[in-house]
Amino acid sequence: MIIRKERKEFIMVLLCNGVNFDLRSEREKLAIEEGFLQFLNTLKNPVQLYVQTRSLNFTDIIKDYKERTETFKKEIDDLAEKMKKALATSQDEKYKKYEYLYNNKRRLWEYAQDTLVYTERLNRNRNVLEQKTFIVVSYFAEELGQRAENYTQEEKESIIFSELFTRCNNISNALRGSSISSRVLNSEELVELLFNAFNRDELENINLKNYLENEADKLYTTSQDVLNKRKRMLQEEINIQGIELATQSITKADKKRKKEIEELEKNKKEKIKEKAKVTLEQYKSSFEENLYKDAQNIIDEAELDDERKIKTIKRDKRGR
Repeated sequence: MIIRKERKEFIMVLLCNGVNFDLRSEREKLAIEEGFLQFLNTLKNPVQLYVQTRSLNFTDIIKDYKERTETFKKEIDDLAEKMKKALATSQDEKYKKYEYLYNNKRRLWEYAQDTLVYTERLNRNRNVLEQKTFIVVSYFAEELGQRAENYTQEEKESIIFSELFTRCNNISNALRGSSISSRVLNSEELVELLFNAFNRDELENINLKNYLENEADKLYTTSQDVLNKRKRMLQEEINIQGIELATQSITKADKKRKKEIEELEKNKKEKIKEKAKVTLEQYKSSFEENLYKDAQNIIDEAELDDERKIKTIKRDKRGR
């Protein structure tokens, strides 16, 4: 339903399927004329007849047709493989069965390919036109009269919708006397009708389906709540910076350990001598004083080579 003039006019549109009048017999022509005359006499409200001419567009049909033919081709290839296996294993009955199915499907596929080529050629020819006839039925809010004061806006629109739909059904029933079938357009079909009416020069360049999917008809776009977006960004920053901090801390801790090891390597000789003196001090009471002093002197004069073996300074026994 179309709403116009600040919710004062409401419109429904009927799509009518035409009748090929010239191919009918004289009696059928007379019946159609009488039926149409009866339709005009039953009209209680004004209507509009609208004829729209469009170039035929088979793009979506061709796409669907190609997908179906590709599936059909796979079935043919599968049958060909089964025929080979049946022939290799000498299964004559299965081979004949698969061969029969293969030939039938192959002929159908070839016919489908020819039809597809013909349809694509028609689609490139923009002079192929189709004509559609519509009946526009209107209802004005003022027709409710004084009873409108007793209803809310939502209730009034519900009543108007029912009244308008009843009018369309009455018109559709009256048209059946002329062998004309009709139906009420839904919202998507109404959009297509208006789109084709207002964009006649651009119809060859614009695909309505893609146009709607890309929301090119929207007056505005919606996005996430700004606080939720900020929260998500902060969470991402926390994750990234947290990983960076963990990496830096591991690197610094590793450097600290290396530095401690280097310090320990640097003071190793002194630490060994200190440990030796502490050990010697623990057993001082067990040694003679001269022996204890000689041991201390040896520790002071001791050196460590690269293989970590203690080298003592040789002293002349006579000098003792």
